[in-house]
Amino acid sequence: MQGRSRGLLSGPLVSGSAAAAVRTAAPVRFTGNVPVPVSLPPSGRSPGRRRETLCWAACAVFALLLSLRTTIAPHQVWGACATVGYGLAALVARLAARPWGRASAAVAAVGSVLVPLVLLVAAGARQLEVTVVERSGGLLLDSGTPYVPDPAELRDYNPYLPGMALFGLPRAVLGDVPLADARLWFALVSLGAMGLAAVLGRGSRPPRHGTARPLLWLAATPAVALPLAVGGVDLPVIALMCLALALAGRGGGPAASGLALGAAASLKWTAWPLLPVGLALLAVTAGRRAAVRAGATAVMSAVLTLLLADAELARDMGRKGREWVRGEWGWDGATGA
Repeated sequence: MQGRSRGLLSGPLVSGSAAAAVRTAAPVRFTGNVPVPVSLPPSGRSPGRRRETLCWAACAVFALLLSLRTTIAPHQVWGACATVGYGLAALVARLAARPWGRASAAVAAVGSVLVPLVLLVAAGARQLEVTVVERSGGLLLDSGTPYVPDPAELRDYNPYLPGMALFGLPRAVLGDVPLADARLWFALVSLGAMGLAAVLGRGSRPPRHGTARPLLWLAATPAVALPLAVGGVDLPVIALMCLALALAGRGGGPAASGLALGAAASLKWTAWPLLPVGLALLAVTAGRRAAVRAGATAVMSAVLTLLLADAELARDMGRKGREWVRGEWGWDGATGA
């Protein structure tokens, strides 16, 4: 075989430059007198694998620095857990058969989201935002408004819109059980809205890697994993904003788009600039009438939010509504007629 290969490369059928190229190219096998390249398994030092490994290593460095520099206890717990999780993810990425796979992202998500979230919930350690939201849920049930009447110190002040108090209702209803922790509901709403937005944004195109894989990578990144674990209130707002834009961009139903816009706007003031953007996008994709209906739905959601903010107004409107129903539709009115 060696003699045949030398004869083929040095014979009249192959020039000197071509022979040199064949000698320096990938290994070949011969079928008759024709050389056929032999494909080798991917190298363990592929650029994609190196980039993925460096990505998780950089995340581990960030988590370590955060755990060493921050004075917020939940962030310290997250930093310690995430450092280990991202380090293991870098090792998995280095040994994986293909770069940017699901295995390394799953390891990173477990270490940076699941483990610190479980530890913080079990220990009852929470940052001030979570305490404010859970207290607002109890106030909403007790007094009809999520706000302290006369706030005297920082922890008495609730900077969020009344819709945020809904995340505190499980604590008010179920009591001091892990399932009632507002952080779990933050994460559930955030991941659910992001996943639905990803499905809607994909449209009719077949998924290349499915929806779970991109969502897993998104959840494992430090910018998302940290608020998921410690209970950042901005994440559900951003997720609902993304869902509203996905619905509007696809030309979805005005009711669904309006509800998503209204839901985001009922949580924080920072979502309100999205309303004209989402309605303008819906007007382009579904028409002006659909945008008007979606805007009306969003405004109705805002009105309900104002009712939660003013308990006296809500009770007064409810009393007048009951009186109107009794007067117009009650048996007494029918008998008098």
